Amino acid sequence: MLKIVDQDENSQILLLQQLKNGDNTAFEQLYRLYFRRVAQWIIQNNGSLAEAEDLFQELILVLYKNLMRPDFILKGKLYSYIYGIARRMWLHQLRQRKLVTSIENWIETPDESDFLKDFNFFEKKSETTDHIERLLQLLDELKDDCRQLLSDFYLKKIQLKEIGAMMGYSDDFVRRKKMRCIEYLKKKFIA
Repeated sequence: MLKIVDQDENSQILLLQQLKNGDNTAFEQLYRLYFRRVAQWIIQNNGSLAEAEDLFQELILVLYKNLMRPDFILKGKLYSYIYGIARRMWLHQLRQRKLVTSIENWIETPDESDFLKDFNFFEKKSETTDHIERLLQLLDELKDDCRQLLSDFYLKKIQLKEIGAMMGYSDDFVRRKKMRCIEYLKKKFIA
């Protein structure tokens, strides 16, 4: 049973029920009602119309999957829910884009990168894209403290001493932690 906390929105309830039933006209209506606003926000935040279209299609799949969950409850307006999903998805893409750019820069200048000294996996240009995708996946799987430490050190170029002070750890602990995180990535990358 589809539950919505804000019951006075009969048209919203009907639209969600139609979406849940797989009604194509409901998907078209969803697009007409919300795409332009979502696309405008994405374009204002370093995106393109094509990226907005792709993201909106992914967003509809997320919405549909959530609607199919028996415990799904929509609290508030549908647009707020859609906007929240779009925002999280777009910000994630922007973070990934920045990370990919940083990794590509490391590949272009391997002699300047401590990261590539630790990871000697990017020797063949033909394998670069696969390696980047695999590395991005593994970075996402890291625990938050490891991901933050590596990001601060390799991407933001913060010294280990400063990272230790920010995290409340000694320099030696941060140095060991960094090496453990790198070793973990290496083992997972090779596996």
